[in-house]
Amino acid sequence: MNKTFITIFMAWTLVGCGTATRTDPQVLSAKLIEKETPAWFLKPETNPSNHQAVGDGVSASMSGALSNARTAAFEGLCQSAGSVVRSQSKQFRQDTAQSSQQVNTTATRTFCPDLDVAAATVEKQHIIRDGSRFRAFVLLSLSKGDAGSRDFKSTSEAEFKELDRMNSEYKNNKQ
Repeated sequence: MNKTFITIFMAWTLVGCGTATRTDPQVLSAKLIEKETPAWFLKPETNPSNHQAVGDGVSASMSGALSNARTAAFEGLCQSAGSVVRSQSKQFRQDTAQSSQQVNTTATRTFCPDLDVAAATVEKQHIIRDGSRFRAFVLLSLSKGDAGSRDFKSTSEAEFKELDRMNSEYKNNKQ
């Protein structure tokens, strides 16, 4: 009797495991990211004396993920201080009856001729493992007094000419 009960139980367990629905790995990844994203990333605290920006990045290495996150945050610092930031995004989508595939690429060149970010500090960082990759979140902070942004530069003609010259050189080198 016990052998019959054990056999039926094992067969039922195997049938149950075989018919269990499998969750898409991308859905699991998205749920993990939603769960593990720090609150300070989603809603950074405001600080009237600092420029602050968040960024996230993904890579197969922790250092690569942190580097990508810092790069994105530096772009945010430049934007918050009113500097020139250029980016280009491309999107390709292919839909067939069997599948849908989308490829997104973004190239960003951050050009901050009027912002000194050397004094920027990483206030917070958080790294999570996402499958075989790492995702990093960072919060950068830069004192408005250290930023050297337009608000703190003199308005002399010489300085505007220098800025115009730097922007022209950049544009000429891009062409």
